Amino acid sequence: MGLKTDGTIYGWGGNTVGEFGYGSYALLETPTQTTMDPNWDTIAAGSYHTLALRNDGTLWTTGYNSYGQLGIGTTSNNDGFIQIGTANDWSFIAVGDYHSFAIKTDGSLWATGSNTNHELGIGSNIDQNNFIRVGLDNDWVYVSGGNTHSLGIKSNGTLWSWGSNAWGENGIPASLGSSQPVQVNGDTDWKMVQAGTYFSIGLKTDGRLYGWGNNQDGMAGLGASANQPTQIGTSNAWVSINVGFSHSLALRNDGTLWGWGANSYSRVTGDNTFNNQTTPVQIGSATDWDLYAAGIYHSMGTNNNGDLFAWGGESRGQLANGTAGNMATLGVVQTCATVGVEDENQLVWKVFPNPATDRIAFEGLSNETINVYSIDGKLVLSTVVNGNSTIDISGLEKGIYLIQASNSTIRLVKQ
Repeated sequence: MGLKTDGTIYGWGGNTVGEFGYGSYALLETPTQTTMDPNWDTIAAGSYHTLALRNDGTLWTTGYNSYGQLGIGTTSNNDGFIQIGTANDWSFIAVGDYHSFAIKTDGSLWATGSNTNHELGIGSNIDQNNFIRVGLDNDWVYVSGGNTHSLGIKSNGTLWSWGSNAWGENGIPASLGSSQPVQVNGDTDWKMVQAGTYFSIGLKTDGRLYGWGNNQDGMAGLGASANQPTQIGTSNAWVSINVGFSHSLALRNDGTLWGWGANSYSRVTGDNTFNNQTTPVQIGSATDWDLYAAGIYHSMGTNNNGDLFAWGGESRGQLANGTAGNMATLGVVQTCATVGVEDENQLVWKVFPNPATDRIAFEGLSNETINVYSIDGKLVLSTVVNGNSTIDISGLEKGIYLIQASNSTIRLVKQ
């Protein structure tokens, strides 16, 4: 999933259970806008489910829901974004594999979903299908969900953990895990933290980087596993972090991007080499990296120009390169100049109503052939429009379609 600067959401890759939220389950091999609303502020993608915040502070979810991770009161999957209640004071979201977190503007922490290993931190191990408050504290500023453990930071810079601790991922020596948040050491200068699959990566305000937990493939960035935060190298130039299934990425203040951990498919290095990396290595030579993310077997990032890059393994279009092939060498998959659907205000023809349910009409077209495509590029309707004629779309499934006419394209929402 991706969020553009204009507030629109794009999706690509597998969409088996509706995690893109556009009313279809079609696989997308290139970035495709999945909602018409441009007012999105933040998105967070987990294992087959997605959370999103709008600019008005409302919280929305879509996708896989067998553990209640959507927080909609059921365990039924959903292929379109559903608002969580009526609250408009949500400020931060995060997802684990099968659980979800959200923080409100008052600093309260809320959780829903899988809880077999106490990863929700609510004192029990019962799954939840509604967002439930985690404790009574009102000073949470950051949270991250992993596979079976979770981490959070409070406004005083303290680090907290809960859930499983089989590999020391909680950062608390001799602990079997915790059903509620427990403070990790006594430090008060934590800035950011990421919970991976049985490992954790943390960043302090002075730019130092720490790892702990499972280090089997080098994903903790240490020479060996550690059951408490241990500094990675000696650099204090780190500014942000992100972790995947078994590899990690981090950005330095000089704009360089670094990675470590499992390197099958060259998901870390992006240079057609495949040896695991036990300590941070620079990815390419660019000094203008901006945003980035680590997936299961692949990585993605953008530069300051807004160009999108991808590298690593691909099986369901997750590299956004229009094919189903791996990319062991880092490459650009979409530039900031890529043109999509035209601005309707600039076109001489219109379609209405939009969204529509049964029939649509056209303005500005006469004896023109219109082609209607599904969002995955399949032609679903072709006809000639004469004057004010209408066409029947009642047989189309709900979702987003592209209507092409007069060498231009308009996006249609079928409800």
